[in-house]
Amino acid sequence: MKQIQGCTNIVIDGANVIHYDFDIVMKDKDGNRLTQIRPERLQQAIEYGENLGWQTVAVLKKGTYIWGKANEELPTVGDMNIVDELISQGKIELINSQDEDIYFIQFALKNNSVLITNDTFKDKVKDGKSIKRERSTYPDLDWDKIDQSTLDYDFIKGQILVAGLPKFAEPEEEVSDVISHEEIKELKREINEMKKQIRNINNELIRLNSIDSVKNPVSNNRDIFQAVVSNRLGGGEMVEFTQFHREIGAAVLGLDLTGYPQKWPKDWANSLREKLGLDPEAKFTTEFLSISRKKLCVEPDKTIKGKQNIFLC
Repeated sequence: MKQIQGCTNIVIDGANVIHYDFDIVMKDKDGNRLTQIRPERLQQAIEYGENLGWQTVAVLKKGTYIWGKANEELPTVGDMNIVDELISQGKIELINSQDEDIYFIQFALKNNSVLITNDTFKDKVKDGKSIKRERSTYPDLDWDKIDQSTLDYDFIKGQILVAGLPKFAEPEEEVSDVISHEEIKELKREINEMKKQIRNINNELIRLNSIDSVKNPVSNNRDIFQAVVSNRLGGGEMVEFTQFHREIGAAVLGLDLTGYPQKWPKDWANSLREKLGLDPEAKFTTEFLSISRKKLCVEPDKTIKGKQNIFLC
């Protein structure tokens, strides 16, 4: 039984929920699974916690937000206005691309939160190679506490279910002779409201810088690149490189993967180089490894001659 009675709020792994598509899988003509961005699912998760009385916030990478906003017209992307509204309400906290994925775990620990995610943060083994993840790279974190306060979720007929999440129970407090219980509650409310206002300001600054700034579009496009890397490879997956190349192209250029190659411009690869600020003479394999904030490796596929796989290493 999870020990979440002492937790005071909920932190949602925003990327984990917004990309969840096991019951609504979409594929391209070659049978490759398409990455989806479904803001309505993140909204459902937040409302689920709130309806049980929990103060709930989702943590989402700025790159994922930009990725969705840049591809709003595609069938794989839902209504990004939902994300904008949740940001304005202080219910989604955007984090900059330089922050590691571990951020929301540390955020949850610091704030004594229930963490909602389907990620286990465990190492993965692929083709005999061990791909280290958060448990190995951050061994000093209190993983027992993290495990006890983490709940997974599922979508059943389009509705989210978080098994084991009870109604929020306000912790009992000793009533001071000087300050009444009601005054303490009001003070807490005011503090939470101030925190919310500060978070709203920070999120709005990030959002405006992400979308409205034209001073450094390469930076925004690289944020999208980082988000795709985290989503496609962050769980220890190995992806065939040409497929990964196309997925980066689709995300950065706003192209529909289901229309590849017939509906894609012939010079899309050159456009991608320009958008990401890559060396026009260098190979994509070399350039992707150089701009990634996470260490990437590319190796020949052991079963298919001429193919290469890309993965975190």
